[in-house]
Amino acid sequence: MAVLVLGLQAARLIAAQMGSRSYIDPGSGSFAIQIIIAAVLGGLLSARLWFRHVLGRIVGVFRRSTPEASPSAEEASRDDG
Repeated sequence: MAVLVLGLQAARLIAAQMGSRSYIDPGSGSFAIQIIIAAVLGGLLSARLWFRHVLGRIVGVFRRSTPEASPSAEEASRDDG
């Protein structure tokens, strides 16, 4: 959200420097909005994948450190016979 606010502030400052006769045509404006939306969604997706990766490693460490469960009846009968 902060990136969006900073981007909009930067665009406003740039537009103010260009003067009153400058404008952004609808095609350029929609393209800029698409870039901003794609950047925000891409960042959220990257964060989600990174957190899942880190969480998976943490859970994996705890799963490896727990003692093995006793073999099931099927596994025990295979070993005996």
